[in-house]
Amino acid sequence: QQQQQQQQQLLAAEGDLASGAVLQSRSRFTVRQLRRRVSQPAPREQPLGGTGIEIDSVAVDRSAYVVGAERAYMPALTAAAANGTSAWDKAYAPLRRAHSSSPSFFVFASSALRSAADASDNGHSNDTGASSRASVLRALAGRVLSNCLELRPGDVQLLRTVGYGLLAGGDTARALNVFARVLELMPSEPQSHLDLALTNAALVLGVA
Repeated sequence: QQQQQQQQQLLAAEGDLASGAVLQSRSRFTVRQLRRRVSQPAPREQPLGGTGIEIDSVAVDRSAYVVGAERAYMPALTAAAANGTSAWDKAYAPLRRAHSSSPSFFVFASSALRSAADASDNGHSNDTGASSRASVLRALAGRVLSNCLELRPGDVQLLRTVGYGLLAGGDTARALNVFARVLELMPSEPQSHLDLALTNAALVLGVA
């Protein structure tokens, strides 16, 4: 009964947020929670052992993940992302061919691009050129991450990972579409309603 009440509250909250009632203090608080969630860095993969692994703050348990594989390719991707799109294309193309069936590769690759974008912003706060490079890197991160949608379009946990990654890159509109799909696939989970409600709030308030 308590779970049903919680789901009803989330459904009501989603309706309020979608109708524009996002300026209430509760809405502002939940948006801050969302921003903290998507700002957390993605931890390195851990052995599955029958449990989930953590990627972009969401638990996923998927045999397609190769445990520890990111140790081999992340240094090259991190360096390439820091050196611009030409260096990225050269390093990314062969690695993508080698890891084309692994969702974790695209999750970690996109996180490398977002980190490079953040570093560009932080190191050159008054440089319009750096800001433009950061925007290009974040857009590229979104495209890389979206490969996961083609690999497992019905995987709810992976969809959530993609949604959180898109939010972290500032692509709130696309994240909203992803979370809407999650809600279609898993309407019985309160988290599905909460993620969509918070993303609606972030989109309207322009804070993600």
